[in-house]
Amino acid sequence: MMNTLLKIIKNRSDIGAGTRGADLGIDALEIAAINADSDFFNRHPFVDVETHNETIYNKVQNSTAKRIHFVAAQCERLKKSIVSTMQSDFFPLVLSGDHSSALGTMAGIKSLAPSKQLGVIWIDAHADIHSPYSTPSGNIHGMPLAAALAQDHLDLKINDVSKNPIRLGANETNGRGMPYASARTFGLFWGSGYRTSRRSDFRTIGNKKLQSS
Repeated sequence: MMNTLLKIIKNRSDIGAGTRGADLGIDALEIAAINADSDFFNRHPFVDVETHNETIYNKVQNSTAKRIHFVAAQCERLKKSIVSTMQSDFFPLVLSGDHSSALGTMAGIKSLAPSKQLGVIWIDAHADIHSPYSTPSGNIHGMPLAAALAQDHLDLKINDVSKNPIRLGANETNGRGMPYASARTFGLFWGSGYRTSRRSDFRTIGNKKLQSS
């Protein structure tokens, strides 16, 4: 690992959230590096992934999975960047503030090792396992883990999803039944996790403990 060359993948996507700002995280890191007299961002090659951030100003046509077509396209672009980077013998360091793009990262790694189980350590204030059926906001940045895990949690449904506008998530399994994300097999596979900052909002449905807001 010490001899592995690092390549920075800058994914300045904003479209998974309801407001602009997630794309500024990369700039903040670069400014912090400059202020700390670090040449980290000068020492490593990088790629800027194309984005569709302007679409956040478009009228929302799907209230339960906002801008899903553009999110799928962003995940596809990120996946291709991951694949290209790893095939060139670089270790990909993905910088992104848009949680919905995590599905593209997982899809890229998994596509290069389809027979292996992919482990993900998710450190976040929120579980990000909502679904179009459970989301109170419709923002896809709260749904990537559910998509990767092929969960929809229809038993926790609070929204009517009238159609499948695009397939976004894990549609295949490896030999051991491990669902994995593939940008070419996107499907509405989601999960549910209700986000709140109030402890009193924890409740239990069946054997599933969740948060409601």
